[in-house]
Amino acid sequence: MVTVCFCYGSLMDDLTQRIIAEVRPYTMVPNEGLATTIELTLDAIKADIPGELVECGVWKGGCSFAMLLAQRYAFGEIKRPVWMYDSFQGMGAISPQDGEHARWWKQRSLSGAPDPDKQNYCAAPLDEVKEAIRHFDLEDHTILRAGWLQATLPLRPRPQQIAVLRVDCDWHSPVKCCLDELVPLVSVGGPVILDDFGIWEGATLATYEYLATNQRPWPIQSVPNGCGAYFIKGNDTW
Repeated sequence: MVTVCFCYGSLMDDLTQRIIAEVRPYTMVPNEGLATTIELTLDAIKADIPGELVECGVWKGGCSFAMLLAQRYAFGEIKRPVWMYDSFQGMGAISPQDGEHARWWKQRSLSGAPDPDKQNYCAAPLDEVKEAIRHFDLEDHTILRAGWLQATLPLRPRPQQIAVLRVDCDWHSPVKCCLDELVPLVSVGGPVILDDFGIWEGATLATYEYLATNQRPWPIQSVPNGCGAYFIKGNDTW
């Protein structure tokens, strides 16, 4: 088993703050979540964890851009591309596992009520994301996969190995799909970042279900200030 030590004393160093400032217009992820994603990505690459980077649920692309810019600034080049999966149509249907809060939130979005966060209920037009990719000069380092995750994740081509997996798709069904389809592709020692763990009921339940069903006792570690969680993939025998 590959062992990677993740240390967070430098979470908000100058490099991290610079990246966060640059990607802020393209993400709703809090600073702590962005900083954790940046550091986990850099540490995985420094530890030579095999594979590419994957984000499921990218909205306008900010977190994916952060993973790429971190490489550009830290290493002088981008060593690993990012696969960017999203419907680019907003958040999909909910299920009973998503709970009362999700039902209330989804009903509000369907009612046409003003979005208090002014984020169009997480919908980001694909053309806007492509323009942002050009803005950061990242065309050669991004692979866009547009569509609902249950349809696009099983399709080939897809990454053969994943060094860092970031799951930010809120509801039970898409989170479960991401974990079922992609965690088997994550290399031992690679982080699986769970943006909505502890925030949305469905995402939290899907994570527990995946680990329990597959008998994977990998510790879930919290991101500072309740901004999600992550686990490090262990080998099959722990």
